[in-house]
Amino acid sequence: MDAQPAILSLGVLAAFALAFGGALLIVRRRDRKRGVLMVAAALVLLVNVLLWAWPMPAQAAPPLPADVRNFLARRADCAHWRGEDPYDRARARRIAQGASHACAHANADFRRLRLRYRGNWRVLKAIERPAE
Repeated sequence: MDAQPAILSLGVLAAFALAFGGALLIVRRRDRKRGVLMVAAALVLLVNVLLWAWPMPAQAAPPLPADVRNFLARRADCAHWRGEDPYDRARARRIAQGASHACAHANADFRRLRLRYRGNWRVLKAIERPAE
C-alpha cells in the first residue's frame, strides 16, 4: 500500500489545524507571537505538501531506431487491414492487397529485430507489445 496519499492528507490537516489555532491566538490577543509562528508553520507545511504532490515531468526517452519504427508502423497497418470488413468483392480485394503488402515478412522481421536488439529492453518491449 502506498502511504504517500495518507501522509499528504495528514500534512494538509495539520496545516489547517495550525492555521486555525494560530488565527485564534492572534484574534483573541492571547499570544500574538505564537499565533504568527503557527500560521507561518502552516504555510511552510502547505508549501511542502504542494511540492511533494506536484507531478514531476517524465524524462523523454530517446526515439526508437528507424527500422523498429518502420516495423511498428507496418504491424499497425497489418492489424488495421486484418480488422476490416469485406462488404463486397472490390472491398475484399482491396483488403487482401493491403494486408498482403502490410503483413508481408512480418514474422521474419520480428525475429530479425529481436535478434538484432536482444540487449535493448526498450526495443524488445516495443516490438513484443501486441499491435493495436
